Formats: sequence, structure tokens, C-alpha cells
Amino acid sequence: MGVVSLSYLALPCNLKPCFLYLGMFPEDFEIPVERLILLWIAEGFIQKKPRISLEETAMEYLEDLIARNLITIDKVSATGRIKTCRVHDFILDFCRDKTSKYLCYRIREKDEKIYGASVSKLQRIRRVSISSKFVIRFLSSQPDGPHVRSFLHSSREEIILLPENVSAIPDAFKLLRVLDVRAITFTRFPFYLTQLVHLRYIALSSDFKVLPEAISKLWNIQTIIVFTSSRILEIKADILKMIYLRHLETNASIILRKKGESGNGESIQVLANLSPESCTGDLFGRTNNLKKLGIRGRLTILLDDMSGSSPFDNLEKLHQLENLKLLNDVHIHPDEAKLPCLPPPNKFPPQLISLTLSYTLLEWEQMSVLGMLDHLRVLKLKNSAFQGERWEAVDGGFRQLEVFQIQYTDLVVWKASRHHFPKLQHLKLRNCEELEALPFGLAKISSLQVIDLYRTTKSATASARKIQNKIESRGGRLKLSIFPIDE
Repeated sequence: MGVVSLSYLALPCNLKPCFLYLGMFPEDFEIPVERLILLWIAEGFIQKKPRISLEETAMEYLEDLIARNLITIDKVSATGRIKTCRVHDFILDFCRDKTSKYLCYRIREKDEKIYGASVSKLQRIRRVSISSKFVIRFLSSQPDGPHVRSFLHSSREEIILLPENVSAIPDAFKLLRVLDVRAITFTRFPFYLTQLVHLRYIALSSDFKVLPEAISKLWNIQTIIVFTSSRILEIKADILKMIYLRHLETNASIILRKKGESGNGESIQVLANLSPESCTGDLFGRTNNLKKLGIRGRLTILLDDMSGSSPFDNLEKLHQLENLKLLNDVHIHPDEAKLPCLPPPNKFPPQLISLTLSYTLLEWEQMSVLGMLDHLRVLKLKNSAFQGERWEAVDGGFRQLEVFQIQYTDLVVWKASRHHFPKLQHLKLRNCEELEALPFGLAKISSLQVIDLYRTTKSATASARKIQNKIESRGGRLKLSIFPIDE
């Protein structure tokens, strides 16, 4: 009996289906951990525990499989969170061999001649994974999978599914729970898919601008992921009535049309990316378990306090929120894009750990507001989030900050000491092409472990080397990463 077989037999019952599910992914595939966790939840693999979310339990399962050397960590965030993972080919082969008879059926790029055989084999299969550009031919062959619960498709090429082919999916797989076809572009909303009333997870790409009320027919839905070429995605369904919805994500700005007169959003963990107009007190009052929120659009609307209070004040209701992204839309109204100031610290969600700002065009003096956020550990300033040639950090702030990223800025002079970032571990500077030097006071921060520089000036690179030398002269260690490599 092989090593993998012995490892599999030693797995507790709750981990075995999670492990075998890895066979659904292509060889040498970088598996996004968030995606894997959402798929496990939709499949019903994750057992509910008291006082802990399904997502947290799923992460425990993943870490257990990693500890048993059945999954390999691929990419890790600056905070140590696992972003992507991989599975060795021999482990994938074991998973596929174990599930090939009844559970999973894979169609690969090289399997051009499988269609006749695949149609008959689907009669006893529960999951189908296609990593092939021939998915249109497969769907056109009138497949019949009466027991299929999951349909996953991946391809290196963009595939457009015409409306006449969409009906093949619900016709073939009436009991589908998971539909991940993000590699396929739908030219308009696929109404036929709303027939899949057992669906818990849907991920797709599209050109449409509206998610119609018909999506609410998917009353079991937990995860909705839509990648669209449109800047906005209007959702006409009442998401608060979708009682199992946990994760709603799109790259566009979500406009919610329904006011949520009934129902609540207690299951919702992730909303990305909500438009500023949709950030109402009623919505946030009923999504009190929200942990991750992205807001995309004209952020000046969010901060408008002409009536004595601003829509941003509604974020105070989000007592569980840990991750907030504020993405300003500077393309439609560039003259109105600049934010005059930030709200006071007490208006931010009280348990906020991670904050990302993009295109907010704030003055560096406003950094003192962010410095007063008690629990902030991760701060990412992207795409001219702050502007101005000079920034002098002030005392008393950023007491918990561990990860700090600045990307695309016109900053020239940065003054700071060890007292300004006492717990900083990871500093990342990307495209800071005017910055003359890093503050030498960073060398006195005992917790500093990593500095990443990407396209910075030679003088900034030289100052980083001086910081590294100073730390190492005291017996410490600092990992310094520089791109392009300074010759």
C-alpha cells in the first residue's frame, strides 16, 4: 500500500471528502484558498461548530491537510494568511483514481475523442470537471448527468457561451449544487440557470450589467461570484431574502435596487464591491455578521455630510467587520474624485483589522486618522491613495500595524521613527518612483522582518540596504527584496 493510501486511510471522516475533492482541479493548478473553501462549504463537507463560522472551520480542515503533507502552500499574504495552494501530481492521481468510478469525471485538453463515451459515463457520476476549450462541444452533445452535483470548468482561453447553449446546463444537470464556469463568458444573463433550484454556488463571467430578480429563485444559493466587463452591476433581487447567501462578489460596483423590506442578511460574510449609494443603515443593520466589505464608486458620496451625517456613519453598525476596501472611481468624474478628508476614527468599524484605499487622493496629513484605528494591523495604500511630496508621521498612531504597503505615489520625502510603527513587520513599496529614501528610523523597529521594493529609486534602494545593514549589525535579520535587481 502506497504512502498516499496510508495517509488517506488515516484521515478522519470529515477530511476525506475535502481531500478527494482536490482531484477536480487541473494539474499544476494554483488553487485559490478562498475559492476552495467556498466550494467545500457548498458541497456540504464542512461541519458546523458552535461560535465559529463555516469559513473558519474550513480553514482548520485545510491546515490539517497541509500539516499531513497532502496539500502544499503556494502563496502567503503579508499577514501570513494562505492565499493559494497546490497539490502534487501523484496526489492528484490518487484522488482521481479513488473517485473516478462514481464521484468525479474529468475532461482534459487532450481528451478530444471522449464525447460519446462521456455521455454514457455521466449516468453514474456526481461531479464533472472540464479543463478543456471543448466545453461547447461537450454541452452540444446533449449530456445527461442525473446525479451530477458539481460542474467545474477551467480553460486558458476565453470561451463565449451563446444563449442557445445555456439551456444545456440545466437540462443535463438538474440537481446541480455547484456551477463554477468563470472561464466562460455569458453574453447576457443566463435565465435558464435559475431552474437549478438546488444551486448553492455559482461563479461566472459576463458582459451583462443587471442581475435580475430571477436570481432569487436560487433560494439555496450561498455564493454568487460575477466577473463582468461593466463598471456597474445592478442587482434587482432582494439579497436580504436570500437566507443562505454568504458571499456576494463582483469586480463591478454593486447597485442594490431592492430595499430589503423583509428578511435579514445574518449569513452574509462577504460583500464586494458595494456602491456608495447602497451603503445604507438598514442594510448594514441587518448584515451584522459581515466580515469583509468592498466599496467601489464615487466615494465622495459616501462621505457627504451635508445633512449632518454621512453614509459612512452606517459602517459603525458593522461590529464584526475585519476587512474594508475603499476603491474610488476616478474615471467617470475625475474632477470630483479627490476626497477632502477621512471620517474621524470613531466612525470606522470598531474591529477593523485590514484597510485598503485606492485612488482616494488624500493629503498625507490624513494619515493621522488611520493611525488612531485601535486594531488596524494591515494598511494598503494603492494607486495614489495619498498624494503630496512630503509626509511626516506623527506620534501616537499605528500601535498595532504589522503590514504597510504603499503603491503608486508621488511621495518624495518620508520622515518617521521607530515610535511611529512600533510593531511593523512587513513594509512593501511598489512604484514609489519619486521617493528619495526610506526613514532610517525603521532600522530601530525590532519587529521589522521584511522590506519589499518594486520599482523604486536607486537612492531609496540604497537607504533600504543601510537599514538592513544596521539591523544585521545588531544581530537581527531583515529580508530585503528588490525588483528590478540593483546591479
